[in-house]
Amino acid sequence: MVSKYGDKFASRSIVAASVRAISVVIREHPSIAARLLGIGLARAAKLGLDDANDFLQLRGRSKRSDERKAADAQPSVPLVGSRSGSPVDNE
Repeated sequence: MVSKYGDKFASRSIVAASVRAISVVIREHPSIAARLLGIGLARAAKLGLDDANDFLQLRGRSKRSDERKAADAQPSVPLVGSRSGSPVDNE
């Protein structure tokens, strides 16, 4: 935690106080600590699943939009004067 919050005295004292508070809760109130841990894990799991769902939905949308772009780029009927369906420069 110290490396994350910096080398300043105030930052170190905040980290030390947080660690001390957590250790007191775990030592003196283990049932409350277990309950808080369970709530935190459940929240993390919910957020992780929501993020994964959003990622998969966005990924599916981008694939569909790529397919639409490819469909828009190539005509379904060959153009007049072309052999492969792509326009031929007559200039």
